[in-house]
Amino acid sequence: MLFKMALREIKKISRFHFFFLISLSLGMTGIIIVKNFKFSIEKTINQKSKKFLGADLALSLITPFNEDDLKKVKSLFKEEIQVSESIELLTMIKAGEKARLVQVKGIDSLYPFYGSMTLQKTGTYKAGKSIGEDGIIIQSELKEQLKLKKLDFLGIGKSRFKVKDLLIDDIGQNFMGGSFVPRVYLSLESLKKTKLIQFGSTIRYFYLLKIKEDFSLPDLNTFLKENFPDKNIRVVTPQRKGQRMGRGVNYLSDFLGLTALISLLLAVSANFYLYRNYLSNRKKDMAVLKAMGFGKLKIFTIYFYHLLILGLMAGVLSFLVAAPLVLFVNFIVQNYTPLQIIIQISWKSFFYGSFICMISNALCALPLIIPKLDSSITSLHSSKFRERYSQKKGMILFIPWALFFVFISIDLSSSYRNGPLFCLFIFISL
Repeated sequence: MLFKMALREIKKISRFHFFFLISLSLGMTGIIIVKNFKFSIEKTINQKSKKFLGADLALSLITPFNEDDLKKVKSLFKEEIQVSESIELLTMIKAGEKARLVQVKGIDSLYPFYGSMTLQKTGTYKAGKSIGEDGIIIQSELKEQLKLKKLDFLGIGKSRFKVKDLLIDDIGQNFMGGSFVPRVYLSLESLKKTKLIQFGSTIRYFYLLKIKEDFSLPDLNTFLKENFPDKNIRVVTPQRKGQRMGRGVNYLSDFLGLTALISLLLAVSANFYLYRNYLSNRKKDMAVLKAMGFGKLKIFTIYFYHLLILGLMAGVLSFLVAAPLVLFVNFIVQNYTPLQIIIQISWKSFFYGSFICMISNALCALPLIIPKLDSSITSLHSSKFRERYSQKKGMILFIPWALFFVFISIDLSSSYRNGPLFCLFIFISL
């Protein structure tokens, strides 16, 4: 019966309901768009993590393995595994009078086990192909930075190499919008000719493993520490690689989430005054309910249900508004940014938005409805109820909503430090 009475209030179409729903739904739209952005990042990382790494597992170290070391590593697995070796270092390259800091990466013919690179002339570069001993592959932007009119020779270390092709899309590079320095690919044999691998050089060796069987990461770490105590081996899994590559984009989405939270705060603040005015116009209705024998709890439940229904309606409306905007954002990302993320509409964001709208409305009911319930029937016809409820008690009733606001900020910022700090500054400014 109480729910039907609340539903009857909703059916009374008024300007209050219109502005209340519009305000809350617009305030929630930005958060829903940001959540869809986050869900898309997580989905992309989960689907393409192996392609980002190029293997099932990678071992990174500053001193190379010898043949006996590799045999020890292979002995850990029951089935035969494939190992691809690559070497990375930073150096300067020369093209005439111009020089540029680049990341040089020497690879073998097995690189990569998963994924591929897109080249301008020859198309797709996959495992099984070879760059050759007399050539290199450079990223396309490096050609513009060095102002190469054609595919010329470039000096790397003590040798010069012919630029065979331009790299358009590296493995996972565009997921995070580019790399710190341009990358140059060449064979391991060519890298040795440069004489850059010598004492004092900052070099990192990578061993990519293609594993057919399941393995235990803790057991692997224990095995490596026991058998190679002096190697300082870093184990990189596809999940860790994906999280690392998506870290920059996640920072952006966290920032956007906190920014969108401000719009929700403004919407809730506006609705707070709208609903307070609405209750002032319903004082006589509350007096009639009290005269009919309705207790405080029943009257509170009616208006509590009323706000829950409005929150659900606002969640649905915000999802309908956000859906075309998500498609528009996806169009912008795909056509005007280097990010390889397809932003899709997730039903998770609908439930997330509806949950926030309903709970936020419900918690706002405490400081608005409870003071009026503590008033007598006669005082509901005047403003005397304000004198019976102190300002301190009224402020205490806002604490649950403030805590909920902090909870939302922690979720949107993915940080137990940044979220509460953000809320602290917001509350101080209020």
